Amino acid sequence: MNNLKRGLWPFLFFALLLTSFVIPEVFDRESVFKTISPIEAFGDDRKVFSEQRIKVVTTIPTLKDFVSQVGGDRVEAVSLLKGGEDLHTFDPRPSSAKAVSNAAILVKIGIGLDEWGDKIANASGNKKLIIVEASKGVSIISPPGENPSHARGNPHIWHDPDNAKVMVENIYQALSTASPENSPHFRANMDAYMARLTELGKEMDAVLAVVKDRRVVIYHPGWAYLLKRFRLQDLFSIEKAEGREPSAKEIAKSIDRIRAEKVRLILGEP
Repeated sequence: MNNLKRGLWPFLFFALLLTSFVIPEVFDRESVFKTISPIEAFGDDRKVFSEQRIKVVTTIPTLKDFVSQVGGDRVEAVSLLKGGEDLHTFDPRPSSAKAVSNAAILVKIGIGLDEWGDKIANASGNKKLIIVEASKGVSIISPPGENPSHARGNPHIWHDPDNAKVMVENIYQALSTASPENSPHFRANMDAYMARLTELGKEMDAVLAVVKDRRVVIYHPGWAYLLKRFRLQDLFSIEKAEGREPSAKEIAKSIDRIRAEKVRLILGEP
């Protein structure tokens, strides 16, 4: 029993990291390239970007980190979301369009998750903007449930390190298009990061190899890719649809079922 608990702790730690949208936090922080924060980018009328680097705007912090990993010091990236907002209902500010108007590339997830990114791109008036749908090429899971924002499939693709590789490849292609002379630099960074994502998958497989009871209860139906990749069994979701909090009766029923079936792992999120 104690060995099983010790085996689960790394997984729980990894799950918490994923909810904050930053996969590479499990690695050495010194290897993460520095980018300006959303507050620095949108807090006032200061210049959003420097003149020397390729200017990239992303919809969420995960994509910003992927851009930074591939682009390194040749790229300056900002994320429109800081990480605590609701991706499905985000209301862009005028400063968002201003940032995109100065950018060479806009990176979004797609699959209906951040369609507001297209509205920002149109409002920016940036005719030369390269728009990257990072989900292109990912095998999309079509989930059951009542979530209207998942009508085109489950958009939370970055929870699977293998999907992250596809997303990173799409970002590399866009950066190379925007700056062909820097393509070898981007390629070297991408290859190094791909290797780290491969190692992450192996580490997770090793952690879960000793776990026999793979039943999981999730708070929100956004974990499908992680559950599928690491062969975990999703019993049920406490929240049935984005933005609809469970009632007290529903919570009580969930608690009763968790106790009755002796479920040992619940995946939550901020």
